[in-house]
Amino acid sequence: MTTLRAVRWNEPAAFKRAMSRQGYRPPNGWYPLLTMLGMAGCLGAMALRGEPLAGSWAVSVALLVAVAVGAAYGSPHFALLGTHFAHLVPHPVALSEAGVNHTELRGSQVVLQFWPWAEISHCTLEHLTLSGETFSVLVLHLHNGETRPIALAKDASPDEIEAVVCANGKELHRRA
Repeated sequence: MTTLRAVRWNEPAAFKRAMSRQGYRPPNGWYPLLTMLGMAGCLGAMALRGEPLAGSWAVSVALLVAVAVGAAYGSPHFALLGTHFAHLVPHPVALSEAGVNHTELRGSQVVLQFWPWAEISHCTLEHLTLSGETFSVLVLHLHNGETRPIALAKDASPDEIEAVVCANGKELHRRA
């Protein structure tokens, strides 16, 4: 029995950035209110203590307001910075006898994903247009009805991908 060699490539960072722009959700509307309530709690604690935090009441209140507004309206956008630096972190993909391995950067987290062949019903190779750019993608169709698109690198061979997918008993459909 011959062992089939794993097919590996790095998913293009442009695809990850385009996907993150597609899934952007604005920050929770309650977040600023909760931050302002926290600020009011700090002011209340200072009043109970009887002295300001930063030397004078005016400076203390101004400092608390600035921190609260910055936290409420600025910090949710810091999480988006990870998508701007996604090109610095490789997103490796590997198709092997065991299944499909995929590593990606989501915000500030590195997410390791694995789908064994038993969870995959079939795969398709197709083109997906996001933010005006077209990508060649391998789409994993899972038995639970979910789909997982994974972009191909320019050097990824569709024929090698098909060989690994078919060798593991799955169909690969090619769409134009």
